[in-house]
Amino acid sequence: MNAILQQELNRLTELAALVCNVQVATISISDDQQPSVVIAHGIAITVPEASFHRTYDLQDNTGRMLGTLTLSDTRSLQWDRGQEKAIALLVQEIVSHITDHYHYEELLDSERNFRAFFENSHGLMCTHDLEGRLLSVNNACAAILGYTCEEMKDMTLADIVPAQYENELHAYLKKIGTEGKAHGLMITIHKDGTMGSVLFNNVLFRNLKGESYVIGNAIDVTERQVLERDLKRTREILERTSQMSRIGGWEADLVNRELFWSDVTKAIHEVPGNFQPTMATAIGFYKEGDNREAISEALRISVETGEAWDLQLQIITAKGQEKWVRAIGNAEFENGKCKRLYGTFQDISATKEAEHQLILQKSNLAAAKQQAEQANMAKSEFLANMSHEIRTPLNGVIGFTELVLKTDLNETQHQYLSIVNQSANALLSIINDILDFSKIESGKLELDIDKYDLYEFSSQVSDIVSYQAQHKGLEMLLNVSTQLPRFAWFDEVRLKQILINLLGNAVKFTSNGEIELKVHPLEFLEDDKAKIRFEVRDTGIGIKPEKQLKIFEAFRQEDASTTKKYGGTGLGLTISNKLLALMGSELHIESGVSQGSTFYFDIVLTTVEAPAENQDNLERIKDVLIVDDNDNNRHILKEMLQMKGISCTEARSGFDALELLSANDGYDIILMDYHMPYMDGLETVRKMRHHFGMKPREQGIVLLHSSSDDERIITACEQLGIGQRMVKPIKIHELYNSLSLLINKEKRKRHQQEQQAEQWIGGRLNILIVEDNPINMLLATTVVKRIAHDARIYEAQDGIDAIRICRAQLPDLILMDIQMPIMNGYEATGRIREIKGGQRIPIIALTAGNLKGEREKCMEAGMNDFISKPLIQEKLMELFRKWLTVPVEEEPVHLTTVREVKEEHFNIATLETYLMGEDRAVLKQLLKLTIDELKSAISELQSAAAAVDIRKINRIGHKIRGTSQIIGLSKLSRIADELDMLTVKHEPEFSQLMEAMQLESLLTIQLMEEQIATYG
Repeated sequence: MNAILQQELNRLTELAALVCNVQVATISISDDQQPSVVIAHGIAITVPEASFHRTYDLQDNTGRMLGTLTLSDTRSLQWDRGQEKAIALLVQEIVSHITDHYHYEELLDSERNFRAFFENSHGLMCTHDLEGRLLSVNNACAAILGYTCEEMKDMTLADIVPAQYENELHAYLKKIGTEGKAHGLMITIHKDGTMGSVLFNNVLFRNLKGESYVIGNAIDVTERQVLERDLKRTREILERTSQMSRIGGWEADLVNRELFWSDVTKAIHEVPGNFQPTMATAIGFYKEGDNREAISEALRISVETGEAWDLQLQIITAKGQEKWVRAIGNAEFENGKCKRLYGTFQDISATKEAEHQLILQKSNLAAAKQQAEQANMAKSEFLANMSHEIRTPLNGVIGFTELVLKTDLNETQHQYLSIVNQSANALLSIINDILDFSKIESGKLELDIDKYDLYEFSSQVSDIVSYQAQHKGLEMLLNVSTQLPRFAWFDEVRLKQILINLLGNAVKFTSNGEIELKVHPLEFLEDDKAKIRFEVRDTGIGIKPEKQLKIFEAFRQEDASTTKKYGGTGLGLTISNKLLALMGSELHIESGVSQGSTFYFDIVLTTVEAPAENQDNLERIKDVLIVDDNDNNRHILKEMLQMKGISCTEARSGFDALELLSANDGYDIILMDYHMPYMDGLETVRKMRHHFGMKPREQGIVLLHSSSDDERIITACEQLGIGQRMVKPIKIHELYNSLSLLINKEKRKRHQQEQQAEQWIGGRLNILIVEDNPINMLLATTVVKRIAHDARIYEAQDGIDAIRICRAQLPDLILMDIQMPIMNGYEATGRIREIKGGQRIPIIALTAGNLKGEREKCMEAGMNDFISKPLIQEKLMELFRKWLTVPVEEEPVHLTTVREVKEEHFNIATLETYLMGEDRAVLKQLLKLTIDELKSAISELQSAAAAVDIRKINRIGHKIRGTSQIIGLSKLSRIADELDMLTVKHEPEFSQLMEAMQLESLLTIQLMEEQIATYG
């Protein structure tokens, strides 16, 4: 009971006591929901003491008992009618106050409940007036719209409804005002500008003052609408897709024995839209015989076991048309019983017809392929023969120039012959590539990646074309960045072919100016990789923009006039681009008519940094004068010198140089270009000597000239005391070496000619050379004699001759040509291996080129190794060292000691070399690990052999080879190497290799265990 009601009841009890003139008036309030409350007025008396006592029930209009009014007095009293009436009115007044109190409490409870519902509802709730002004909003409403409740206090519905929906908002306010309720969909705009949708159901109320207000209740259906739209769109797409692909659906209710067909399924059967199929009629459409039996059996099995089906069968439609269909079905089970079947039905008649046509086409293609293969075989045979005929004289040129280069030559002769040798090698590579053009087109050409010196490589490339460029009066520039890593892994032959082609084109299409080969890193990447740009720039005729893509097509040049004027096949750029594609790159061009051209490409290479070279006393050079009329050449030289911290001064002509010298105390070194207008380099040096009294010992000079310059330069340099000459384009290491020689007298006096070929250390050897070409034979015998002076050389013109010699006298080593008349090298090798003792003779193949797959063919024929023509002395020396490990002192009877035999299987010295300084415990541990690894590898090898897994065999062979080389297991390493190189074609040989591997493994494990025992 609140204080107000209690105050009123106190007043009424007092009034009752006064009106009725009683000593005590008491109101007792009691109901089911509240405890009894007593309001008393007057003195406290007990019932026995009261002479007067009356009680009046307090009931509301419904008859509910609210309490009592009791009047008591110790006196005996009599009331008049006025008092009785007053008491009745008081009772009504008391009931009215109590009833009003209860109504108030109920209203408060209702308000509290509504407020809790309002605030905690997850839906959007608000109150607003009929003008659309918001009176209150719940937290969910504010949050969904992106506001706070505080922010929305002064907002209206117009603020949260987009302007384009203003008419709909007015219609809503009008309806809610007239009808008292409204429901529907309303579009909202959130604080961030996004749109939403709410589904509302609002009611109009009036407060006690008669003021109207609306209670709004809504839910956010934005996501549901999106899902509904997507679902509708998906349904439409599926229907259209089904119609386009002619895939229908079907469903069979086995409980109610009903079958449903989609519209597409009905269309495939050519039945009307109101057709009601049954299982019997559906099966009846299948072509009688195998087709109907197949679908019936599939249905039976699916109902019994739940197995799905996917069949291609023939049906006869309602209109009598025969069609191929694909019927797919699945079963649905409940409590172990099939309740439902469902699936798809597709018209595949067009596909079946296409398959029929494809079979015919394949048959025709097979016939055409057979004809093409026959033609290709004839072409390959022709190319092989042409390859042999072309390479033979070229190999002679390369081989004999190689030999002449090792004789005593003056500087000019050595320079010219080096260029001839390099050009011939480049020509041989290009011939190989042109002859293999079909290989490139078929995608069978593979790169031969190895480690090369990028600086030396760039120098060789520029040297090959420098003579042609300088002969045309062009400046040949080699611009190799000082930031370029020294070594990288790449295919030297292919990359050289690309650059020579680009440089050759540059020379061909340039009549004056310069050619530049620029090599520089663009980006250094992880794992020692770098993106390197190779760039060839010229100042030639340029290429029209619309013709720039055309030149990359095979057998195409810019136009017919270009072909007539400059010649060429138009294959060069095509082959270059195809080779670059194998390297993950492509050619790019920047060109304009009469503005020259720049061709460039970028390749990611694995690089290797080399230790810094020590050029003696270069730190003594502080200042260098560069005299050259070519701006680019001066810039390149300046960068090379600045890398060593050398300051540079530039002069564009001899006159500028003389002027600088007159105003300067002098320079440590002068780099003087020979080819300059008005006053060449030699004339400039003469004037320097004359005007400034410069003695040769006082001023170091390096003359820069072209390879095409005659010996007059050499004579003039000697007369003028010019200490060093360099052939352009300038290479960075040659420049540093020349500068070092100028300031180091002792180094300058050292012998500059190449060392004579290293002699083979050993006794007398029997070498058999099998070669049908006289030039190649002469070259081979010459090279062998330079390696082993005392060797006895046997010559065979063909395979049959070689077999005859081997039967009479087993040689220590055989150099075997591959292509020969009467009997080729492959067949001859096989026949030699059949001779007693022939299995252990090292046979080295002489191949026409280092082509992919040639090594495998040689190994398959039973050869031990191979070397490509022309024979290079250093490479043949390596092979002799590899295969002739036992020196021969007398006639070759091939006797070896027990120790030598043991060392062939396990040479502990090899292991101790790798682990120099380690104690025996480390060696012992390493040998134990090797034994365990070898046993595991042999086990894996046996599993791979059983599965005929060639790739796994290769991996295991590679792994064993690496371990064997470190430990000193020479023979095991050679067997593992053959396993590493094994291909599918070698499968028949695998059993022999496997047997050899197992026997050698057992022997080496035994030898290693014996060695472990010596360590204690």
